[in-house]
Amino acid sequence: RYVKIGKLVYATCYVLLSAEGTVTGNAQIQGLPFTAENTATLYSIAATQWSGLATNWVSVVARVEPNTTTANIMGLAAAGTANTTPLTATDIADTTFFVCTFQYRATA
Repeated sequence: RYVKIGKLVYATCYVLLSAEGTVTGNAQIQGLPFTAENTATLYSIAATQWSGLATNWVSVVARVEPNTTTANIMGLAAAGTANTTPLTATDIADTTFFVCTFQYRATA
């Protein structure tokens, strides 16, 4: 679901896996309703609730990438860690779920 007011997009998603399937590479949410503004340092972070991951994380966020309709799933592996890292296929399990709320600027 989403609402767009001018260039500002508010979107939510609920992702629930019943089987991991053939997940490869970094975990992403694809198909956001509008392309994010193409500003290199303008990342939008989604508030995220998660459960059922195959590995432990202290924090998980979804980061909307500039000039895409994609949000990369990023996490902190330990408290006090300075930078997030992408979740990969090995972090995803059959029962993984994410609930995200995005706010980002669209290109138009």
